[in-house]
Amino acid sequence: MIDRIKETFLDETHENLDRLENDLLNLESNPSDMETLNTVFRVLHSIKGSAAMFGYEEVGTFAHEVETLLDTFRTEKKPASDDLINVILSSRDLIRVMIDDPDSVDQKERGRIIRIITT
Repeated sequence: MIDRIKETFLDETHENLDRLENDLLNLESNPSDMETLNTVFRVLHSIKGSAAMFGYEEVGTFAHEVETLLDTFRTEKKPASDDLINVILSSRDLIRVMIDDPDSVDQKERGRIIRIITT
């Protein structure tokens, strides 16, 4: 039963990551679309919460960092910049690796993304 629940988590996370990519590409063509920015935030929030529940603490922590950056844009109602979209797309790719093959995570890339997010 636990394996089936974890499999459901993995399936839903992959769907959320695909949705995240589509939403980010839409946001790229309309950076002032606050509804899409809010959707991106909610998707990351779901990934963060689910990951923590299923033992993927690093994913949860990383998603929280990205979520915090997004929240700044949401609360200040700032349009999404190309830099923001690119770093979130890179974050999305990294989260997929963290879920699918945690041992192959490029720690330098993770550090680079964290530095961008937190500055």
